[in-house]
Amino acid sequence: MVIGFDFAKKYGKLRYGIIFNVTKVISCGTKYLGFKRYSCCDCNRNKSVAFSCKGRFCSRCGKKQTDQWVSKASNVLPKTRWQHITFTMPDSLWPIFWLNRDLFGLISGIAAGIIKEIATKKNLVVGIFTALHTFGRDLKRNVHIHLSVTCGGINSKGKWQKLFFPAEPIKKMWRHRVLELFRFQYISSNLKLPSAYQNAENFNNWMSSLYEISWYVYLQKPSDDHKRNIEYLGRYIKRPLFPRQE
Repeated sequence: MVIGFDFAKKYGKLRYGIIFNVTKVISCGTKYLGFKRYSCCDCNRNKSVAFSCKGRFCSRCGKKQTDQWVSKASNVLPKTRWQHITFTMPDSLWPIFWLNRDLFGLISGIAAGIIKEIATKKNLVVGIFTALHTFGRDLKRNVHIHLSVTCGGINSKGKWQKLFFPAEPIKKMWRHRVLELFRFQYISSNLKLPSAYQNAENFNNWMSSLYEISWYVYLQKPSDDHKRNIEYLGRYIKRPLFPRQE
């Protein structure tokens, strides 16, 4: 079984990863992925059981992997207070990532680096999880980072110390560092841009306009609920893609 013709026609040229994963999902539970045959020695009845795709993007297999990860992580991750933070950016920046896909690998590090810098100033080592999302619940493009951090860390004496994360400095640092990333890539001639922004003056004006607006960074209320915290991490790190049901 291969990816449907209608799907390929609608979306045009597709990357290998998309073709591979979509083909796996639509083949899940069919004999195209192989199967086992069981036979009864008494009645000679046969039953074939098809293999699943075991893909993260499959609503059945991905859900199972998420549940398994949550169960394992519950016994490994520290039972402490966690804070979940969502780093977003203006929607005008989203299309640039599809022209420069290597940038996807850099922004999680920027978000984590901000939190680590705040902790380092307090001489603390904290625990951090990040998950890059390139889509929203409606599966439309929406580049943002989900980050979870322990509300405390190990100090230089090896003891646990509580830590508070201030919202406004985090917002300003996030905005500044993402825009600096774009400026650096542009100066290095590594940034592909729509024709409207290829001119240096237009690009700089665009960056300046983005710097003047407030960027949304949402800091959830810290939680001591270990089960809820682990399920949150599993939902964003391991979950399959479930569109929002209207």
